[in-house]
Amino acid sequence: MSGWIVNDYRSMIPGSVTLWDHLLEWLPGAEWKGGVPFTRLAAHIELLDEQLPDYIVRNASYFRRLGTEATPTIALLQDIFPAGHDRGWQVDVCRHAALTVFNSEYTRVQYPELAGVPYRIIPLPVDFDLFRPMLEYAKRWDVCWVGARSHVKGWDILKALVATSPHTFCVMLKDESFDPTELSDNAQVFNRVSQAELVELINQCRVGLCTSRVETQHLAGIEMGACGLPMVAPPVGCYMGLDYPGARHERTDVPVGVLAQVIRALMEATAGYAPDAVSAFWRARFSIESCRASWLAAVAELTDD
Repeated sequence: MSGWIVNDYRSMIPGSVTLWDHLLEWLPGAEWKGGVPFTRLAAHIELLDEQLPDYIVRNASYFRRLGTEATPTIALLQDIFPAGHDRGWQVDVCRHAALTVFNSEYTRVQYPELAGVPYRIIPLPVDFDLFRPMLEYAKRWDVCWVGARSHVKGWDILKALVATSPHTFCVMLKDESFDPTELSDNAQVFNRVSQAELVELINQCRVGLCTSRVETQHLAGIEMGACGLPMVAPPVGCYMGLDYPGARHERTDVPVGVLAQVIRALMEATAGYAPDAVSAFWRARFSIESCRASWLAAVAELTDD
């Protein structure tokens, strides 16, 4: 059996392991066929002087439908786009795919245009051997926040919360650079940390926080849960309809004073909480093992293997 894994690049962060890397390891006969920008990717694939494979797994976003209709294709939809050209590409790609994989139910319901297409929900996995409770670390901060300085991630909400609440914050940014005067002294900021450093910093916090207005899954929150942190999060991404240990669902449009009270109540309610029990909850749903089994079943369904 042969398969093509198609995306622009496996990762934009050197040394990080992505789902694309996992698929190459998990799926039978999988070969990487990306490595060029999205603007040229479809033409690059169509010009390959090779026999078509038994299946294709591709990113559903950022590049048009491939002229490979004879090959069963799985389209992975993990980005939510507003109405416009790129969303039209997504819908066209998924309607012509043999199977669409959404990374969460939240992502799926954002696409009513795709009602009726064959689909599976397969989340992106988390390495629970890496992200785990590390009880040897003392708690230095109240709140852990991981993200980027964007409206979608709720950077404005975080800034207001830091400025007005008594909590201390560990803020980990994906941005290349950061002006420390944007946040007051009760927040310590770290830029583009390694995964090993990320685990250590998460374990030095008491609760995790998501302020995102939209999320397809929120891997950062799952990684916090894997480290044993209870979470305050809006009902987006993986949190939609999920009653997790230490769950505090709160909308992003509430006053920051209300959000600060929710954080305080969670810290008080989960003082002495068992981190291993929290981690086990997330492991049962987002482990590499369960994700691998789901992807193997999806490919087997398409290829009758």
